[in-house]
Amino acid sequence: MADSTAPISTNRGSPERFGYSWNHYSGILPEHEEQFRRWSAPLEPSDWAGKRILDGGCGIGRNTYWPMTYGAASALAIDVDQRTLRQARQNLSVFPTAEVRYQSLYEIPQKEEFDIAFSIGVVHHLEFPDRAVTSLAAAVKPGGKVLVCYMAAKTMAGSFISWIPSALAFSAACPWVSCIGCRYR
Repeated sequence: MADSTAPISTNRGSPERFGYSWNHYSGILPEHEEQFRRWSAPLEPSDWAGKRILDGGCGIGRNTYWPMTYGAASALAIDVDQRTLRQARQNLSVFPTAEVRYQSLYEIPQKEEFDIAFSIGVVHHLEFPDRAVTSLAAAVKPGGKVLVCYMAAKTMAGSFISWIPSALAFSAACPWVSCIGCRYR
């Protein structure tokens, strides 16, 4: 087992592959809103209004974009690929309270700052998904929500299930955080 205090390289996982894709397919399309709403269920558009949000693994910013249109007060969108961050900055430039930052999902320094923290389609690509989910959850303030959307089990090598106990243990240790999980195919 890896030392839980040692820095984690972000080179493992998929930043190169996704950076390339998001650099070429960088537009935000109307149909992306329907995708976002399915992936972020059971949250409704009104649940985002006035909230400070964190998008862990933001890619081109499309999953940050929709909560901002629903009235989120501010957003921090983080990723580890400069190409995707460049696209995210462009896509989110219409929202003055949206910040896009090069930052690892493993090392979120903010603690208890966000109303909603989410990661859609990212954690199952990481080497240590349990550490990423724990970091994401620690950034949520009391009464906040954590949403992690991951690929369905049958499409994975089977190992992604191992991080769920860590996330549930965090949730049990910090009952002020409501953890929401979703699967997509």
